Amino acid sequence: MKFYEGLHRDNGLQAVFQAPDRQVLSILMEGMSDLVFLMEVIDYDTYEYLYINHTSEQCYQLDRSNWKGKLIEDMLEPKKALYIKSYYN
Repeated sequence: MKFYEGLHRDNGLQAVFQAPDRQVLSILMEGMSDLVFLMEVIDYDTYEYLYINHTSEQCYQLDRSNWKGKLIEDMLEPKKALYIKSYYN
């Protein structure tokens, strides 16, 4: 992936959506029928939502702006959050 001036290399996923060709990525992500969640690892056991696609938004019947910047624990019941995190750790 090409990094653009003003974008720090450590901002990987954010750089993808800020890059000039992000429209192609956005079209692909929004056109998928699968649930897509992009998350940032804050530390070993903490994950923050950066992006969810339209399919995910419809499935959970929530506006995606409610998810952005939230932790798994903020958005899901404790048992579900623990279950999902078990696959990430």
